[in-house]
Amino acid sequence: MAKKCNLFAIKEKDDKLWSSTAAKLPENHFTFAIAASVDSLPHNSNLCRWGKLLPDLCTICCKFGRQCKQTLAHVLSHCQAAIQHGRYKARHDQILEILFKQLQQHLPAGINAAADLVAQLYTLPTSLLTELRPDLVVQSPCQLHLLELTMCWEANFFSAKPRKQIPVPAGAVTHVGTQATLSTIQV
Repeated sequence: MAKKCNLFAIKEKDDKLWSSTAAKLPENHFTFAIAASVDSLPHNSNLCRWGKLLPDLCTICCKFGRQCKQTLAHVLSHCQAAIQHGRYKARHDQILEILFKQLQQHLPAGINAAADLVAQLYTLPTSLLTELRPDLVVQSPCQLHLLELTMCWEANFFSAKPRKQIPVPAGAVTHVGTQATLSTIQV
């Protein structure tokens, strides 16, 4: 029986895919990833704990009248002030652009892709009658794949998928023989 392979999941710490990916990271990215995984980055909560800074509040939140403790989770995905001012969207779009460029390089002839990026002309196929605006659309003659990207904190990894996995409405695709699927990518 063949081993089922999921290219987007890291299942074990010694997974060869993760090991080869980590080995190719620039040193500063690798160092950041390791420091983030053990919560030793110099965010305000750690600086306060280490006796280097008082108070431990998020400087972005303070500018907007909020009193939020700046933790690793807060910095990477929970800062409401950063969310409201588009800081996470920029990170989301940078990852989306990387995925889109990789996808374009590996698509066979006859299959088209579009990404919801500012620099890209983004139009949904005319056969898709919906208000949805998926991050990536991959269209072949018989299939339409809608992909949603989520940049989520570890604790929200599993809750992000159902939140993004909104059902494709019945009749959303009008071409006979075309099937639509919606998939999520959590990074």
